[in-house]
Amino acid sequence: MAPSRRIAVAGGKGGVGRHLVEGLLERRDTLDAVIVLSRSASSGVTFHGYTAPVIAVDYNNVASIESVLQEHQIDTLISAIYVSGDELITSQINMIKASLNVPSMRRFAPSEFGYGSENAVSVTEYYDPKRTVLKYLREAVEDSKGRSGRGLEYTMFACGVFMNYLGYENPRPDREKAYGYLQPIAVVFYFSQGKAVIPGDGKQKQWWTRGEDVGKFVAAAIQLDVWPEVFNMAGSVATGNEIVDVFERVTGKKLDITYWPKAEISAQLNQIAKSSSGPISSSGFDAPNQFMEKTFRESQLVLINQELPSNMNLNEATDVKPMGLEEYLKLWWGSLKN
Repeated sequence: MAPSRRIAVAGGKGGVGRHLVEGLLERRDTLDAVIVLSRSASSGVTFHGYTAPVIAVDYNNVASIESVLQEHQIDTLISAIYVSGDELITSQINMIKASLNVPSMRRFAPSEFGYGSENAVSVTEYYDPKRTVLKYLREAVEDSKGRSGRGLEYTMFACGVFMNYLGYENPRPDREKAYGYLQPIAVVFYFSQGKAVIPGDGKQKQWWTRGEDVGKFVAAAIQLDVWPEVFNMAGSVATGNEIVDVFERVTGKKLDITYWPKAEISAQLNQIAKSSSGPISSSGFDAPNQFMEKTFRESQLVLINQELPSNMNLNEATDVKPMGLEEYLKLWWGSLKN
């Protein structure tokens, strides 16, 4: 299949989506069109001398999505919408239906990222809707091929944890730039507080990729002739203990380390399941609600159980040179060293 030329990003104004759009605009001179789909119209996204127009669509209406794809002759739709539950399912199933109705459409990527919903089987409520979308996608494509001989090439982009979270509350005056367009939160590593709460014994591998590099990887992927069902990418793969070592070497500061055993996490998940009130006292994450607290704890089981991608096939298939952990930590935390 020929590389993509006309791309739409659903949710391209959001955190992950904005990084995808900027990655595409960085390669805009090799593309014919880049547009952003959003629930409401607004000014375009400008980067690298190019602007991607923002076009309003109703994700609850297949015809609305289909009309925009048809008008702009889109061949590739990448979803980066950040919603949950039934809304995620309905919006993306409608994208798939619309894509199969538009002759120019050849490729679709559902909103995945993270470790990938089919790897991270310990995560339930947060990833179950994504798995529902993938099941529908496979069945709809096969059905379309059987009826009309026409399908969609599709892939799931998996990137691990966003490296930007390691910049939370860094000491630089321009500290906000460390977060990219992502929500400023700390996960596992609380460098500003001098501590880390590491799942397991610190020997399990973790995948980290900057949001900016996710955008570069996806932009490179659309130029490939063939999409496998899964594209895995990473800036660095390292154990929790190795990340601590890098931080301490870069900054000259020692961290207070707490290891979070699987049995304790499982017990806390049982406690959450029995509770009808707000979040229980958190270890390693300040959760705003029970749903996020449960998801965070389940994601730590993903690391302990090593429910991770098996390769870095997108790194190997493209010329993208992502920022690694040591470079990132030097950039945002190196000023701590005397």
